[in-house]
Formats: sequence, C-alpha cells, structure tokens
Amino acid sequence: MKLKVFEFPSQPKHKGFVGCVAWNSVNELVSCGDDHKVFLFKAEEHLVHDATALTNLSEEIFPTDIHFIPKTSGVVGGASAKASKVEFVLTATNGSFMLCAKNGTVEKTVEAHRGAILAGRWNHDGSALGTCGEDGEIKIWSKSGMLRNKLQLNFPVYTFAWGASNESEQSQQFVYSQNKELVIASTKPSTAPVRWKAHEALILKVDWNPMNNLIVSGGEDRKYKVWDSYGRVIFSSSPQSHDHPITSIAWSPDGTLFAVGSYNTLRLCDKNGPSMCLEKREMGSVFNLAWSNDSTQVAGASALGHVVFGNVVDKKYQWKNYEAIISGPKELTIIDVINGTQTRKDLNDRIINAALGHNHLIVVTMSFIYIFNVQALGVKDHQINFTESFAPIIGMCEKYFAVVHSRGINMYFYDTGKQMKGTVDFKNINVNANVITPKTVSFANDTIAIKDYKNEKNILFYYWDNINSQWNYLKNTDDHAAGGKKSVDLVDASQGRNQEIVSLALDQHGSGRHVAYIDKNNDVYLKAVPKHSSSGATTGKSGSVQSAANQQAVKLTSMVSSMAWCDSANILAVMHDSHFTVILFPNVVFVDRDLLPMTLLNVDSSEFGKNPMITGFVGNQVMVRKSDGTTIGRGITPYATVLHSLVKKNKWGEAERLCNSVSMEQFPEEASALWASLAAMAVQGRNLNAAQAAYASIMEIDKVEALQSIAKSAFQEAEMFFLQGLISAAEDRLLPATAAAAAAKPDDSKKIKRAIEMNMELFRWKRALDLAKKYGTSVEEVVKEKEKYNRHSGKSEETDKAFKEAAAKLKAK
Repeated sequence: MKLKVFEFPSQPKHKGFVGCVAWNSVNELVSCGDDHKVFLFKAEEHLVHDATALTNLSEEIFPTDIHFIPKTSGVVGGASAKASKVEFVLTATNGSFMLCAKNGTVEKTVEAHRGAILAGRWNHDGSALGTCGEDGEIKIWSKSGMLRNKLQLNFPVYTFAWGASNESEQSQQFVYSQNKELVIASTKPSTAPVRWKAHEALILKVDWNPMNNLIVSGGEDRKYKVWDSYGRVIFSSSPQSHDHPITSIAWSPDGTLFAVGSYNTLRLCDKNGPSMCLEKREMGSVFNLAWSNDSTQVAGASALGHVVFGNVVDKKYQWKNYEAIISGPKELTIIDVINGTQTRKDLNDRIINAALGHNHLIVVTMSFIYIFNVQALGVKDHQINFTESFAPIIGMCEKYFAVVHSRGINMYFYDTGKQMKGTVDFKNINVNANVITPKTVSFANDTIAIKDYKNEKNILFYYWDNINSQWNYLKNTDDHAAGGKKSVDLVDASQGRNQEIVSLALDQHGSGRHVAYIDKNNDVYLKAVPKHSSSGATTGKSGSVQSAANQQAVKLTSMVSSMAWCDSANILAVMHDSHFTVILFPNVVFVDRDLLPMTLLNVDSSEFGKNPMITGFVGNQVMVRKSDGTTIGRGITPYATVLHSLVKKNKWGEAERLCNSVSMEQFPEEASALWASLAAMAVQGRNLNAAQAAYASIMEIDKVEALQSIAKSAFQEAEMFFLQGLISAAEDRLLPATAAAAAAKPDDSKKIKRAIEMNMELFRWKRALDLAKKYGTSVEEVVKEKEKYNRHSGKSEETDKAFKEAAAKLKAK
C-alpha cells in the first residue's frame, strides 16, 4: 500500500502559509490560509479541478483549524441537524470560532478564548464542539455555539481530539496535550482523567480514532507514537525516522491507516505504527492533514502555500488463491495465483471500499456496487446503483453480502445483485454509523448482530424471516410473540460479569446460531442467539430445545485480543499475547464443559511479533496480521473441518475412523482434541455409540458408564439432555402439561418421578418439591432426601419454609 502524491496547482493558490484543510460530505476539500482566503478543491483521479474561491475572511482572521460536521451526524437525535445551516467550524488566532454554512457564509461568531484557538473539533456524531487554546482552556460547546463545559489547565493546549462515546453513560472521552504529557478526560465530571508522559518534548498533534480506539501523537522530539485508550504504548518511531518535528498527524476514518506530516515529508503508516510509504517533496512543513470520508484520499496544508493531495493505492485483498489489488483510484487487478491469470477492471468511479470472499469480489464506488464472480469474471458480473459515498464496512457470508452506509445496512444476493427485503435502519435502533466497526457488526446466513451502543453490554439482532423472505428486527428474547422491545442482554449474571462488549462474531454453520464476543476484560464468551417464531421452533431434533434466551453466556477463554470463526465449520480461533488458540468445537460448553480444555489447540505465534491480530479463518488457514501490516496464513490440523463435515452428514462411523487415524502417541494434543470434540458432537446429536467410543478414547470412564446407563433407559432423549445439563429440556420431555393430563395417563407417573429425581440429583430441592406437589407424587421422598442432605451438610434444622410445611403435613398424617 502506498500514496500517490500530487500538488495543485503548480503555483500555490494561497499566498503564503496554508493553515488548515478539511473535506466536506461530498469529498470536496476546503483550504484556509493566512491570505484570508478560503478555497474549494475537487480532487478526482490525480486531477484537481481549478480551485474556486469559497469566501474571503476579514483581515483580522488568521485561521488555525477547520472541521466539517461528520456527515452521519443527525442519525441519532438528528432534529438539530435539519434545523441548522452550519456545516463546518473555523477557528482563528484572535480567540474566536465561526460556525459556517456550506457556501462559507458565517452563521455565527463566538468569542471563545483569550489568545489563539489552536484546535476545534466536532465529536463523532456532530452533537458537540471542542476547542482548546493558548490560554490553557478546553471548552465544550453545543452545536449552536453555547458553552457547555470548561476545563482550566496550567499550560497551553496545542492539540485536542475526541474519543468514542459511551451512549449508556451519556458521556464521551477526549484526549489533549499538556506540554510532554497526554491526558484522557471525559465529559462526565466524576470520571478521573488518565495522564501519562508521552514524549520527550512538546506534543504538537494528537488524534483518536473511534473505529480502532487507538490514539496517535507527534511532537518536537521527532517521534510519532501509537497508544491504546489506557495510555499503553503500542508503537514508537525512532528519532531517525524524521529530521524535523512532527507538525501534523491524522487517522483515516476507517481506522486502518494514519498519515504523518513534517518538514518536506508526508508519511503513510499502518494502524499499528510501521511506515508503509514515505514521500519527500519541497513543500515546507505540513501543518495540517485531513482524510476524505471514504479513507481513500488525504490532503495536507503546507507552509509554502501548496495543498498536497495523496491517493491510497495498491491496497490488497486476499482469499484462498485469489488476490485483488486496487492499483489506481478507478482501477483494480484480480489475480488467480494458481492459474497465474491477471484480470484488470477499469471502473467508472473512484473506488471507496472492497471485500473478497465466498468466490466473489465486492467493490463499492461513488455511484455503484460491482459484484464480480472470481471464478467466472465477465460472465456473472453485476452492477448496482449506489448513492452513498460512505461505506466503511462490507460484510460477507455464504448467501449474501451487506454494505454498511450512513443510514443503515443493505443486504444483496450474489447471483442476481438484487437487494434483499428489509434493511437495518440506524434510526430505528439509535445507532450512529460513525461508531460502527467491523468488530461490532457480524453477518451470518440467517442472522445479523450489532453491538447496542445505547447499552454496550447488549447485542441487537436481525433475523431472516423464511416465511416472508425479509429481514426483521428481533425485539424480544423471552416471548417474541408478545411484541416486546427488550434488547438481548448477554451478560451472565451468575458469573458476575457486567462488562462492555468490544468485539463480536457470529458462527457460520449449523441450525442454531451462536455469537462469540470479547468483553472489556478481554474474556471471550459464547451465547446462543435467541430464537424467533419464523425460524421453526426447535423440537428436540437439532440438539438444544431450550430457549436461547434462557441459556447463560459461557466463558471460553481469557486475555484475547481478536478472534474469527472458520468459514467452513464452527471452529473458533482466538489470539492471545504469545500464541493463538483454536477451539475445535466451541459448543462443547453447552454439552459438557469439562471437555472444553481438551478441545483447545494452542499454536505458537511468537513469530508474528507484537500485537498480532486474526483477520480471517478460511478453511484450515488462520490469517494473521502482523504488527508491520503484513498478513500471513498459519495452518491448523485439516482433520478438524473434515470432522465437522462428517458429523453434519451424520457419518458417525467415518468420524470415529478419522479420529482413530490420528495417533494418540505421536500427536496426543491433536488426537485428544478431535476425540473430545467428537464426544461433545455425539452427545449433542444423541448418538450413544459414537459418544461412548469417543469418551472411552479420552479415558472419561464415568461418562462412558453414564452413557451405558442411558442406553438402557426408557427415557433416552430426556437422559441425554440431562447429561448435557439442559434440565429444562429434559423436563419438557418427561412432564405432562398439567396434573390433570398426568392423571389421565397413568404411564406418565414414571416420567414424573424421574423428572423429580433429576432435580434432586442436581440439588434443585425447591424445584423437586414444587413438581412433587404439582403432580401429587413423591413428596415424602423429596422431604426425606432433603433431610439427608441437611445432615451431611451439617445443618441442624430445615430453614426453607416450604420444606418445613411439607414435613409438618407428613408428620400429621
């Protein structure tokens, strides 16, 4: 990846110093200089149309910063956006800022600071403006220019940037500089600031990206550094990287790149810090940088009057044996590395985004969406009209692809290019497109999961309605027919977890959908997606008849930075600090949690360097992005996906032979993981023979004996659910609907008694007594067993009121 840099015009349009630049919502660039002029540029395919004068500033105005209101603002609480003509803010050295319309007309001037304002930034939803200045003050303003908050500091504040908002707490973080230190503060007064020494000299610029939640800073020590939101350094450049102070720095909106400006220097960097491209030009110091909304272009304001433009090119996408390269603003090349063929495509508009997978290449431009079948290029291609210039995320799964834009999410079929019925409307779920990241939205064939930004411990779901062939919002988790509006709370209260979700991913196979998510503590949990009326309620033939809403989220592992589901089987790869782990059958936690450690395969990742990240999981290849921005594949055992495929086809005998083919002596970890996975799959699929063989191979003798006992039982289905810990499902198989129904069928007495015994075996005494009372049987047995339990537990007397009353009634008889 690199920048193609050009300047316009050859003779500087501004006379002297250019102070600031900014892109508007239609990807036009506005520049301001000390000559009091404001120019409008249109950059397209390395050509800039003649700059037009937007407006002239008064002689006392020397601009220091300019920033347009984010184009997706107004999605949440957008009434004020419609009423106001304000498009951008312009700050000046005289301590005032001007709220300006699109044509440059000043709608309002606010005297804000004593001395120069050094930065003015809208927050990511456009609802607030932050300014900082030489007077050592940071001020937060409303969209109309009313002062909301003020922070007085000891030193001049040279730079300021907004972080991600916390909708559930109605607060937002921001970062600012104090001499050599960076400070993270919040609009919530009770939140303590986080302060650390960041540079060895004065900090001049800082930026914070909400998509990756990373901070980048630059200063007079000639270094640029990348930080996480806790102030921990991720990358620090060497002093030899630049000969002069870092005068400007800016994240691309999609969070994958950032640009660094210095004297006669413009550098493009990967989000983890390593340099990807360096351009040297006679342009003086680059004092301000700005990215276009689609993250494809960057512009810089130079001290010699030039406006410098750069296009990001040579961006690569890989999937199996195919590679797509964006070789120019409107050009892409598709390569089949096995056949050695290259196909060039010249498009009509500038490319905004692309994605490659599932035999298709999806390309989004300023006006169209292109669908290329990489196995039949030129034969099965489609072109769809698309009017959104903001498309930061393209999601792909087996049956469809989705495009996230400023107003919502559209889903399309690969084979026809037709849009699927039903869209995700961000207004309806109070979500701002600026804060959605690839980590907080996930797509599967029948489900879409989105992080709930109003309550960051929740996940919102859309499901594919097979009856009406459209996408619907899943409103209620407990009784969908009731039409409630409660979102899905994934927090496992029994485990005391109450942390915000930072990343989520849906599995891609099977009838019951599951979502894995990473919380703020870097723990990974697995939760079944709630069922809905049109999905075809499970009747016990697919493994789990419990309502997904009643299944607790179960912890899989800890200290995880990234994860990905395999595209061909429900296998999960998670990245730790020094290794990554492959969980061959994550659903084991809903079947037999004791087997979870045995289904893990640990793969050394020390070769990947610092801060590696899993970006994909295709077949047997886990794609890992190294800290320098390169992506490499690491293979895992090929038997795992084959095992899943055999079980899916109910070929249990072949699955056993596959596991037997891996030597327990030569490959003990791999063999144990395969057998443990097969054991859990067999229990879930209620195949007693395969389950017994698998448990015996991993020396789980007690489980083998339990299975042998189940094989002799008259209630095998219920016993299998009981073995999985699904007591509610087991009861559903044993208990009649009412006591009257039980009386009408005397043969049900054995089923009722067994249901009561199951609860007693799990020490669910209250439930056992309730069932005994309801069906009028085994009350005395339950009371006596509870008395035995109390004696063994050292309890001198019964404390439960219900058991006291039941014991008293038995004595009275």
